[in-house]
Amino acid sequence: MIQVGELSIEEMDKILNLFPESFMQMPLQEQKISVSVYRLMLQGKPLSAKLIATSLGLVPEVVNQFLDHCSGIDYNDAGSIIGYWGLSLSKTGHRFEVDGHELYTWCAWDALFIPGIIGKTAMVTSICPVTGSPIRLTVSPNAVNSTRPVGTVVSFIEPEAVSKQESIVKSFCFYVNFFSSKSAGEHWIAENPGTFLLTLNEAFALGHRKNELQYVLTS
Repeated sequence: MIQVGELSIEEMDKILNLFPESFMQMPLQEQKISVSVYRLMLQGKPLSAKLIATSLGLVPEVVNQFLDHCSGIDYNDAGSIIGYWGLSLSKTGHRFEVDGHELYTWCAWDALFIPGIIGKTAMVTSICPVTGSPIRLTVSPNAVNSTRPVGTVVSFIEPEAVSKQESIVKSFCFYVNFFSSKSAGEHWIAENPGTFLLTLNEAFALGHRKNELQYVLTS
């Protein structure tokens, strides 16, 4: 059973409903492609549409059609995928290690909901932007299993404060970080209007709720 922290389902849905349509449930075939991209990225190598299609028994054109309509994708110069909706092969401030493969996430929240999509436990390492202290988490598909330090919290941005003119990384991910304590987080949000703090349980539960709404396959 997922712990929902202090946020109710209604409160979580209120937050998620203010986001773009990416939080609405995708057609089943698109869900399969999306989940496959996440899981294939765990190999730590750039992905081609052909590889994704082969893994699902689809023709590359079907996969390309899906990818062409996705804004949350990073490509390398060869046209292969190196980043997909929060999971990245490029180095960021949030290391995400699964089965010995080192990847990264675009923001703190990504590291909490992606384990539920890939069905695997991740070792997450980040740095508090205020204190510079290391933060280490073990995140399974169903819970945050361990946290150091114990008082770690997550900053979040009010959806209405997200600029439609900026990229998702600039307008959202920049504001979503781990903090080593509530006081460190409060210091940071005081200097970043439109942001607020969530406990780890709340942030994890919000991510789990997003997965439930978006993916039948991972519910």
